[in-house]
Amino acid sequence: MDNNSPMKAFTYMFDDNKFWQKFLTIFFITLLPTVLMTLNVDYSNQNNPFANATPLFIPMILISMILFSTVLGYSFSCISSLNSQKNLFILPMYSFGKNLISALKYCLAAFIFMPFFWLIIGIIILVSGLFSIISPALSTLILAILYIAFYVLFIYYIPAFMRYFAITQKITSFYHFKNIFASINYDKKHYLKYVMHMFIFMLCNGIFQILISIPLAIQTPTKTTLCLYGVIISGIMAYSFMAMAFLFAKCVKEPEQIEENVQ
Repeated sequence: MDNNSPMKAFTYMFDDNKFWQKFLTIFFITLLPTVLMTLNVDYSNQNNPFANATPLFIPMILISMILFSTVLGYSFSCISSLNSQKNLFILPMYSFGKNLISALKYCLAAFIFMPFFWLIIGIIILVSGLFSIISPALSTLILAILYIAFYVLFIYYIPAFMRYFAITQKITSFYHFKNIFASINYDKKHYLKYVMHMFIFMLCNGIFQILISIPLAIQTPTKTTLCLYGVIISGIMAYSFMAMAFLFAKCVKEPEQIEENVQ
């Protein structure tokens, strides 16, 4: 399969001799919070299963958040590593400290970027408000159109922003518009093809997870059922993180261009 094809994202990891070691590491890290939370909640109380939670429930939430953060950080490590590889794609080993720091940097970068995000939202609301002088119905229509356009652009640009952060690890990376847009403009068709594959994969992934969770909504689940469900979801998550990391890393056709600009 062509290494530039987005379909490579779903098979490349099997070429890694240590794939199962790396996969199972992420699998158990995502599974552990599910097991811990399940064991500390009383699901016999259908109205409020958290009412009889054990004293360890809050600490388990904190542990779960930290573990999931390291998986997020690992995905950034995968993106950065895959970005520099051309033929044989090898996933990095999991590192708790490094991945946690990367996740914390991302949270800080997202927090710093929020004022710009809310500024755009504010402009959209202001513009629709001006049209309300003419007609409330027109104002609602304009608001809907602007929101749809905003989120379409958000979905389109977010892979490039995430990729750039993974490579640079700078908390101000989301404001490097010139470098990010330059990387997209180098080959827009290539970028759009990868974005479409990401969207379709995430959509199918979400639908599948909803379908397998329907039995949990129909009847009160037992702790065994929830743990089994956690096993399935953790497996899907571990694979999805690896597949998405490739799509993020390779969505730009000329990765060297970013690194030259950064230097």
